[in-house]
Amino acid sequence: MSLKSARTLSKDYINDIVNELTSIGQNRLINKALEIQRQISEAVLQHPLPGYPRYILGLDCSFPRIRNSEFVLAAGVLWDSRSNKPVQFMHYLDKVTFPYIPGLLAFRELPALLHVYRQCEMEPDLLLVDGQGIAHPRYAGIASHIGVVLNKPSIGCAKSVLYGTYTALPRIRGQIEWLRDKTAGNIIGALLCTRTGTSPLVISIGHKITLEEAICIVLQGTTRYKLPEPLRLAHNYATTLKHTSTKNTLF
Repeated sequence: MSLKSARTLSKDYINDIVNELTSIGQNRLINKALEIQRQISEAVLQHPLPGYPRYILGLDCSFPRIRNSEFVLAAGVLWDSRSNKPVQFMHYLDKVTFPYIPGLLAFRELPALLHVYRQCEMEPDLLLVDGQGIAHPRYAGIASHIGVVLNKPSIGCAKSVLYGTYTALPRIRGQIEWLRDKTAGNIIGALLCTRTGTSPLVISIGHKITLEEAICIVLQGTTRYKLPEPLRLAHNYATTLKHTSTKNTLF
């Protein structure tokens, strides 16, 4: 499937890709997935937002085991940045069909995340994703993948570095250290301390935003806690649902 048709988000876009990938051998699967990531990285846009986003969709996933099978549980919280309150909680539970391969996690999470997105009662202005954007070996983490597919501004907000080099920074709120490509040396993200005394978050461009804007939005979204509120609530929701699902009460 071409990237052009992917952007139109046909109903079964990612499911079709995942089904096709999982029907072929492991080596061919990896090669084809890498080619899709190359297309995603080439499609990523880095430019300023048209304005400060009102509705921010925080997205996170957990992976419960239910009846000896692995599932993906995607959770989303739609946040109103004007009232500073959540306006909608959403989730979607499905069986995992794509194998665990480091660097290719988007293919495990994206189908469920897209189902969550489709439940939004108001159109999100920005996607805030637990995971990497371009701070990824192929510049195509989950935040970039979903941003390109939905043609939406997106930010990668991860708890640890997947790829890149950096210098340690003081654990003081507001401190920033640039994350650079291991080979080329260009900036691919930033380590941002959002709460004094805690380890930094890894912020990177997903799609249609600048790194400076991404940093500001994440920092403004944090208050008492380390994670920005839309993502913190999505993470807590995913964790709660995971415990519920393992008891089979979601069925």
